[in-house]
Amino acid sequence: MPTKDIKTHADEEKKAKKAYKDFTSLKAWQRGHELNLELAQVLNEYQSDPETGTWCQTVQKSLINSCIQLMEAYRKVQAWDKVRRYEQALFYINEAYYQLFLGQELGLWEITDLLTAVQDYYQLTYATLLRFIENSGIGKKAKQAKKVSAKKEVALETTTPEE
Repeated sequence: MPTKDIKTHADEEKKAKKAYKDFTSLKAWQRGHELNLELAQVLNEYQSDPETGTWCQTVQKSLINSCIQLMEAYRKVQAWDKVRRYEQALFYINEAYYQLFLGQELGLWEITDLLTAVQDYYQLTYATLLRFIENSGIGKKAKQAKKVSAKKEVALETTTPEE
């Protein structure tokens, strides 16, 4: 019995390693990577200024972390873990967008095109998450669980004795 568990674990590891090599085929990751390179070029002139240097580092760190989360989502085997990683990537993209937006509002830079690019990246990542949920059947399972829960609530309401 233990050898079967070891073999199953080894198979999962092989799948995870193969997926880890192929994460670059994910369109959301490709867009995030391109955006990181573009951001590095655009914000390079602001890096040396003490006032904007920290902002630039925060934005870059957030976008890099979003790509890392997408890479990890691609590698994960469990559906719930993939969804969690996609959600974390969306969080980091939002964080980067807000930092860019706030910097622009404070007059640190004028980068409307970059803000639009980050919004597009968010939408692409969100669409990737929705497509995964649809293809994995998670959405159907959630709907079924809600139906069962609703039926149980109705059953409890009808069987609860009145005082």
